[in-house]
Amino acid sequence: MNVDDILTYLVLSMLTMNALRRSGIKGVRQIAIAIGICVLYAISDEVHQLFVPGRSGQLKDVLLDSGGTIVGAALYRLFGRRG
Repeated sequence: MNVDDILTYLVLSMLTMNALRRSGIKGVRQIAIAIGICVLYAISDEVHQLFVPGRSGQLKDVLLDSGGTIVGAALYRLFGRRG
């Protein structure tokens, strides 16, 4: 388990949530879009690694990154700016 990747996606998710809020997108739609963007990015990162010598794309990594994404979105909803 790579904690760095999980924390990276946690932060990416929180920044995406903030950007969406500032764009006027809030609530469930904000959460769904933020998670969607971050999970798609995690998938694209693993696909990219398939073409890098010595690296391999792993479904496990996408799932761990997605977990970080979900935790980041939840933390933002709990502690992020309101309004």
